[in-house]
Amino acid sequence: MARCASASLAFATLPILASAFVQLAAEANTAVVAGGGPAGLATALILAQRGFDVTVLEKRAEPNPYEPQRAYLYLVDGRGQRFTDAAGLTEELASPATSVSSLNYTVTRCLPDGQREEAESVPPILEPSDRPSYWIPRARFLALLNSALPPTVTTRFGAELRELHQTPDGGVEVVASCSDGSELRLTPSLLVGADGLQSLVRQRCGEWSGAAAEYTPVVLPSPSSGLRYQMIKMPPDLRLDPKNASHPVWALGSAEEAACMLADSGTGFRFASCCGWSGQAGVVLVGDAIHAFPPDIGQGVNSALSDAALPAYEAAAAPEAEAVARIAQVGFPYQYPITRERSPLQKAGWFANFLLRTFVLSKLLPRLFSPAAIVLVQRPQLSYAQVWRTAQRTTRRLQGLGLAAALAAAWPWLRPLRTVPHVMCCDPSLHIWL
Repeated sequence: MARCASASLAFATLPILASAFVQLAAEANTAVVAGGGPAGLATALILAQRGFDVTVLEKRAEPNPYEPQRAYLYLVDGRGQRFTDAAGLTEELASPATSVSSLNYTVTRCLPDGQREEAESVPPILEPSDRPSYWIPRARFLALLNSALPPTVTTRFGAELRELHQTPDGGVEVVASCSDGSELRLTPSLLVGADGLQSLVRQRCGEWSGAAAEYTPVVLPSPSSGLRYQMIKMPPDLRLDPKNASHPVWALGSAEEAACMLADSGTGFRFASCCGWSGQAGVVLVGDAIHAFPPDIGQGVNSALSDAALPAYEAAAAPEAEAVARIAQVGFPYQYPITRERSPLQKAGWFANFLLRTFVLSKLLPRLFSPAAIVLVQRPQLSYAQVWRTAQRTTRRLQGLGLAAALAAAWPWLRPLRTVPHVMCCDPSLHIWL
């Protein structure tokens, strides 16, 4: 069953197949994946490894275009690398020609006089790791996934999912419109909804189940929900030196000019909320269709790849999807100037909580207290559900300490209440002390 969360952060989980689909899938082993993003391609690859003939429907006209309305870079960490390990892609992912390792960070400041200041550092928010994560452009990562698909996977570019129908035998008919004007109709034994936050697959599941409310996004509050993301694509050989650079970015003289350049570079997109859904249908939901959240914790692509690699989807997807949305809700929402300016008191509280957990309590009493969730999520040996449970245990213990401290502080005022004047009852010989 899927669990609902919210539209600010999102989480959901569904059974891998409805009972009516189990026999069909075993006999036919055909699958349609709606959506050719990282979640859809990763799922298609895993299904192909398990013997399915897979058709991927992708409305983009080409495999890996530049998309300014989407995140430009992905950080593939240990969780995402569980999938790349299984798919045999980790070696190519780690190639310097493909990605950049996250073990070393170089901060470069370009000063008005043309001087450059560089320093290598590891931000305190990050934990040292023997296994690096890898920064890779979205288009390059999609190309990597597409190149790994076997012949049993057919990708139809320019094919947009238009409608889904239930068939009399308990199956589903998939209808897609193709860019050449034709119509594609498929009746797979398994349908995978990797069609994003506004998933048509999820919507139809709600209608077929008769419980549409269970498939409606449930919103969790997050300070960074709705922030605008915008980027300018730079040439690969751009030098961070105004004396030697010809890119027009160096000619910008004001915030207004920068805003105009950003507006010309594309529409951009707004951060999602944390969301999820619940219900039952003969369908699998993966990626943003089952859990969506702002990019605060760097887990968007990793959670999508984890969906594809789950060995027992029905049992594991629900708690994982809910947990990653909950983590994103409190992970690192005050890294953006706008959220800090909007909520200075909450920002101060978040940083105080982060410092207390990460650098004080977890160091002094590691058996009782854990670091903040944004640090725990960097430990790929932990599932998202384990990260959330661990963070919540520390929260409850901090609340207990806070309550004990409050009672101790109030004790001088509470103590006089224990001594009540001596009271006479109806029999003068009896005295009762309260």
